[in-house]
Amino acid sequence: MTTHYFPDADEPALQPFTQSFVHLMFTHAAFERRVSDLMGIITGVVGFGERPENQWKADQRPKRMKKLIKEYRPDGLPETDAIVACLKRSMSACRDRNLLAHGNWWEFDLNANTIKVRSGIARPNQDQHRVLTLADIQRAAMSLDELEVDLWKLQSAIEKRPPPIRPSAGKWGVRAFWRWLTARHDRAPSLRLHRTVLPSKVARPPSGPLWVHEIKEIRAALTEIGERS
Repeated sequence: MTTHYFPDADEPALQPFTQSFVHLMFTHAAFERRVSDLMGIITGVVGFGERPENQWKADQRPKRMKKLIKEYRPDGLPETDAIVACLKRSMSACRDRNLLAHGNWWEFDLNANTIKVRSGIARPNQDQHRVLTLADIQRAAMSLDELEVDLWKLQSAIEKRPPPIRPSAGKWGVRAFWRWLTARHDRAPSLRLHRTVLPSKVARPPSGPLWVHEIKEIRAALTEIGERS
């Protein structure tokens, strides 16, 4: 029999596919790590790319990364176009990876050396079943590997220049400034206003209730920024 339906993971003939898939998973993880690190360098905020709200879908990344650069680097970055181009080129490989990681490998053709995968998401005008060759999986892994290196080079070029300075509240507007201020919670733990803290576990400062203390810190930060701008 040359066709296996719902093949077993230990099927000997399937091993080249499983090995290439593992390679793809490794290169995808490295690529994701690079994107996350790059976001931290662009914003000047450690761990920025690891936050849930900054975990963007692959097809949204080019546009959102361009917007992020514009917001945190108002004077622009020479690497912007190259970064956006890398993210656009990664979309196809990321889609292949997601299909293989979350879809059902249900038909394996020994003669054609192909695997048919069914996506668990029904999208309009799109067949849920897709045939992938071993070369397709290897190509996706190689593509993400090369793009990770390209992003690393771009990141290195950005790191050689001074990091983004603290923004001017007047220049950026209240919303952009507030996003920047709350993003600095790694350096100012008391400004973690978006997190719920049980009153019984909070050591209140002697100057008054916790929220009063926080308002004073915010006011001091705004005053300092006003003096610098």
